[in-house]
Amino acid sequence: MQVGFEGGNLETIGDGQLICDEGTTGTCELDGPVMGSGGLWRLDDTQIQFDTDPSVLAITSVTNFSASVQTFVVMVTLPIAPAFGPPSLIQGSISGSLTDTSSATGQGVVGDASVSAAPGDSIYSALIDGIIARTLLDDPAGASIIGVPNGSTSTGLSADFGIPLRELFAGATTTDIAITLRFRLSPGDSASFTSVFDVVPEPATGGLVAFGLVALALRRRSR
Repeated sequence: MQVGFEGGNLETIGDGQLICDEGTTGTCELDGPVMGSGGLWRLDDTQIQFDTDPSVLAITSVTNFSASVQTFVVMVTLPIAPAFGPPSLIQGSISGSLTDTSSATGQGVVGDASVSAAPGDSIYSALIDGIIARTLLDDPAGASIIGVPNGSTSTGLSADFGIPLRELFAGATTTDIAITLRFRLSPGDSASFTSVFDVVPEPATGGLVAFGLVALALRRRSR
């Protein structure tokens, strides 16, 4: 997992900060809030549920301690095994909320919280092997919350794809899947997101893989 301001060096949240289960399926949780270098941002909470099948669900919350609107980048990458496709079937979703915490942090304008997609960009990007497979909450339609009262929380961001019917992704899935969140956040305020990305082999591909395994087993048995 990496977090930071766009245009700067993203900081890796690693061992000792993000505590993860061992194995191909499990959960990672943040071992307390993490303050970014220079004290300009704080990663308040993170929970990641993962399965190298592959599927990833990430719950993240950050606070902007700088004196101006900043574009945050949050990246969660999951290695996968085994490789499969092409093609693949994909689905994903995101929901987000914004809390005006300016009075508590001493930054920004009280009652004037905002979160939005960067101009011409998307808050949510799902990637397969580093290639963007799908985006959600694209600028400008439906990609912002503006003017939350002091101390209040608004939950106006929500979108999904491939639900209930998964979408087709023409490429292979060989090394990893990832979720990238990129959003502009007002000074002194906090934003939270729950994002999901799930990939499975296209049925025909899965059938060919299964057939190949059966054929290999029969060949060994005949020997």
